[in-house]
Amino acid sequence: MIQQINTSEARVYVGTYRKYNDGSIFGKWLDLSDYANSEEFYTACKKLHDNEEDPEFMFQDYENIPKGLIGECWISDNIFEVLEALEDMDETRKEAFLIWRQRTP
Repeated sequence: MIQQINTSEARVYVGTYRKYNDGSIFGKWLDLSDYANSEEFYTACKKLHDNEEDPEFMFQDYENIPKGLIGECWISDNIFEVLEALEDMDETRKEAFLIWRQRTP
């Protein structure tokens, strides 16, 4: 059975490796629907961690994002396009896509 996701509620908890290595998990949940593209998202990440000169972002948790579009230290360059495309799909096509993503390394 495929886990259902609500892509309109995709979100990421953004911390930094520096804070984590210093014993802090300070960060914030960012809703991807608040951003039009990766550039806006990363601008918000930088603003959140503006007390670091060159923050190395750590995506410590995430919700409603298909497998293969995010990892601990990266987000797919086309995540916003994929999420938008999924929003426009009917449930059958969305389920087929999510099954394919689960089986793709």
